[in-house]
Amino acid sequence: SVVVMELSDLRQFLIILEHPTFTDASAENPILTRTAALMSSLASEYKNTLISWLAAYPLEPFRRLVTVMQLAVTCRLYTGRTDMHADYQIVTCTQVLGMLSIANQNARHLPFTDFYNTALNDMLRPEKDFELWRRGARAFSFCHHPFILNPATKSRVMQLDAAAQMESELQAAVVSMLYSGQQSTPFLVLVVRRDHIV
Repeated sequence: SVVVMELSDLRQFLIILEHPTFTDASAENPILTRTAALMSSLASEYKNTLISWLAAYPLEPFRRLVTVMQLAVTCRLYTGRTDMHADYQIVTCTQVLGMLSIANQNARHLPFTDFYNTALNDMLRPEKDFELWRRGARAFSFCHHPFILNPATKSRVMQLDAAAQMESELQAAVVSMLYSGQQSTPFLVLVVRRDHIV
C-alpha cells in the first residue's frame, strides 16, 4: 500500500512504475490497477510534482508507461463486463494517461496522436459520453479527457454540443417570448434585397 504523507513519499510511485510486474497490461493486473487508482487520487500538489518528474523521464521509459496504460485500457475494453464509464481500471488508467499527457506537453517526448486509443474510439458512444459530461463533474466522461479521443470522435462531440446549445437557446427564446408577450421568432431572419445577392 502506498501512503503519501509528504512530497518525498511520491518516490514510491517511481519505483513501482519501474517494477517488471507493473508492465503487465492484462485486464486483471492488480498492481497496475491499484497504482493507477492511487496516482489518480493524489491531491493536486502531489499530482503536479509527479507530473514534473514524469516529464523528466527519458523517452523510452516514458513511451513504455504510455503504452502500458493504453494497453490496460484496451485490454479491459475487450474483456470488461461492465460499462466503460464505470470500469475502475479504464477510469483510473485514463486519468493516469491524462497525467502522462500533461507531462508530455512539457517534455514533448511523443506525438499527441500516441495518446489516442483506437479501441476506445471505436467502442465509445459519443452521445452517451456527452450526456455524462453535461451532468457534471461527478460522472466520469471521456469528454473530460480529450487527449484520448481521435478527431472523428471529437468532431461528433462538438456536433452534439452545438446541437445542445442551439436547443437551449431556442428554449430560452421561446420562454422569453411567452413571458414578455412579444410575437417574435426565435430564429435569425435575414432580409436581403434581390439586387444585393451575389
